Amino acid sequence: TPAGRLGGSDPAFAPLGLEMTTSWRPWGVLPVGRRVQGGSVIEWERGQVSFASIRGAGHLAPYYRPAGAFTLMSAFQAGTSLPPPII
Repeated sequence: TPAGRLGGSDPAFAPLGLEMTTSWRPWGVLPVGRRVQGGSVIEWERGQVSFASIRGAGHLAPYYRPAGAFTLMSAFQAGTSLPPPII
């Protein structure tokens, strides 16, 4: 990631005592079934803490990747995990 490496061995998460439950995985965009990768996500504590990136977007993510930004914000507001991509 641009912010650095995040993973099970990252010392930044050791003091929090969080268990990484999902390593980096791709996520898809809404509507479900589209063959588009929205980005990547890593999850701790069974999805209670997540770090997601939107593929191909910078600080203007809603402008450059509106479907990915919509999917990310919809999942955040609903409190659900990001959908898997169709490969």
